[in-house]
Amino acid sequence: MIRRKLRQQNWEPYIFESPYIIIFLLFSVFPICFSQYISFQACSGMGEPIFVGLSNYAQLLTEDVAFWRSLWITFLLLIFGSLTQHLFAIPLAILLNNRMIKFKGLFKAAFFLPYTTSAVSWLLFAIILISTIVNKRIVKVIENR
Repeated sequence: MIRRKLRQQNWEPYIFESPYIIIFLLFSVFPICFSQYISFQACSGMGEPIFVGLSNYAQLLTEDVAFWRSLWITFLLLIFGSLTQHLFAIPLAILLNNRMIKFKGLFKAAFFLPYTTSAVSWLLFAIILISTIVNKRIVKVIENR
């Protein structure tokens, strides 16, 4: 009964998701695992890395003053950055969802415009870059004739 259900299972969604899974593993999971592996090595940049175990972490936690300072600054940025962001964002969202406000769509578009602008600028950059590369290749082919 179970084998019959496995044979009848629809495999198409997994096939369509496989490029995403492969890219995710390649660019997210692999670098995390590899950096974890490297963190247990002593490496000078030249020669073979030497396995030192947890001594890198012990040195980081006991001797490195810059680590604790950067950790404190990151904590402050997290607390004050998110606190101020939410102090402004939540009342603004409540205000924009009020029925009494006119031109709500205009205000929502104005707040969302920076996100779309950055995406469009990256798209234009990619189009210009690709077209430049393609044009250079075409010119080289024509010149070599």
